[in-house]
Amino acid sequence: MRTQAEVGRLDPLEAVGWQEWWYPVRGIGGFTFANRDVAANAAIEDGKLHLRAIGTGSWSPAYFQVLKRAV
Repeated sequence: MRTQAEVGRLDPLEAVGWQEWWYPVRGIGGFTFANRDVAANAAIEDGKLHLRAIGTGSWSPAYFQVLKRAV
């Protein structure tokens, strides 16, 4: 499948298509992870984990699992 960045020629009666997802990341300071359902930004600030996330839909309930990684 072509991407939007690829330029090509279309002959008469030809068409191209693609799928894309928009991430609502405004207000979470960018993102460190995103998939089709959620965008998240995780950052260590002043020794504390700050996790900000915003979804492309709604879920109830939603859970986050934070795993401590050895440094």
